[in-house]
Parts: sequence; C-alpha cells; structure tokens
Amino acid sequence: MNAHEGESIELVENTDHSDGRADEPGLAAPHEDSPGESRSLAELLGEPEPIPLPQDVQWFATALLREPSRAAQTAPVIAMVAELLDILRDEHTPDQQAHRALRRAVRWLRVFATESSRPTTRNSSTTDHHVLAISAKDLADAAASRQLATTWLRGTPQAAIRTEPVIGVVAQLHYDLQCSSKGQEAQSRLRHAVRLLEVFVADEEAAPQPR
Repeated sequence: MNAHEGESIELVENTDHSDGRADEPGLAAPHEDSPGESRSLAELLGEPEPIPLPQDVQWFATALLREPSRAAQTAPVIAMVAELLDILRDEHTPDQQAHRALRRAVRWLRVFATESSRPTTRNSSTTDHHVLAISAKDLADAAASRQLATTWLRGTPQAAIRTEPVIGVVAQLHYDLQCSSKGQEAQSRLRHAVRLLEVFVADEEAAPQPR
C-alpha cells in the first residue's frame, strides 16, 4: 500500500499505574508470565502453550480487549484506513465495490471510536508515557495487519476471520478469561471482543450457500 509513504504515526503506551490499577498488567505482549494462580488454572485446564503472534497483532489484541480507544493507533486499524484510502482513490475500482469497502470500514472503525473510560486532564502530557513510534516501514512490515485490511475490504468476511489479527483477539480473550483476577475485568474484555467479532458476522451480503 502506498498510502503510508512519508508518514510517521505515534502510539502512546500507558505505563503509569497511578490510577490504582497497579495490579493489572500493562499493555504488554499478551502471553507474558502471569501470577501463579493464573498459571495453575491454565495447567488444570490442560491448556497448551500459546502460539506466538506477530508483535503488531499482540499489541492490537491486548489494547483492544483492555481499552478499545487505545487500539485506534495500532497497525491493523491504521492499515484498514490506508487500504480504504487506496480503494477510494483507485479509479479502476467499481463504485459498488468502493461503497461496500466503505461500509465495511465504517463498521470496523466504530469499534475503536469509543471514548476512553479514564479521566483526562488539561495538563496531561506524554511525559509519563512510553512512546511507541510506528513508521511507514513498520506498517509495511506488518504483513498480518495488511492482510486483514485487504481481505476485509476487498475480499469476503469468511476469509477475513482466518487472518491473524482476528485470531489473535480470540486467542488473547481465551488467555484473559483464564487469567483475569476480577470477574468484572473478564466480562469487560469479553464485551470488547464480541463487539469486534460482530463486525464480521453482520455483513450486508449473505454468505454463499453450498450447492
């Protein structure tokens, strides 16, 4: 995709736990070590070792389930906007296909248009945050994110659900449901995951029927 050229986009990762949620892990790789109780639960359930996911998928899945508004600046979301821009600018793309891509993109982006639940202040700055810069090269290297964007906007929902960002959300949810220390946190993450997955099952086109 050529829409990224010359761009530099910054993601802000909050590592400040002064809001009283120090017991909650930050937005780190989703399969890092958890408290002993969580590992014991996974062992009791006989769960296999999680399959490592690409870094951009890990960050996206973890951010989405814990605070969707922060996932807005992750590679899968940015790649979706860039792919939509390419489609709208492409004069060879039929109007009907472009309109379908726009409808699908809007449904996807609504998931991340939620307001943050954390209070903000006028004097807030990035001095207490870890800055993660995503350049055009980083996005070009995010193959899984680009595959999802292309498949969802140009292909079919049936193919899109087999891409790594979607599978990563389900895998991260599976992990979080076992490891969340509070039932309210687990329920919140389940709700965020369902909102995203509903995007793929609410397509305006009927799924092809077997003959």
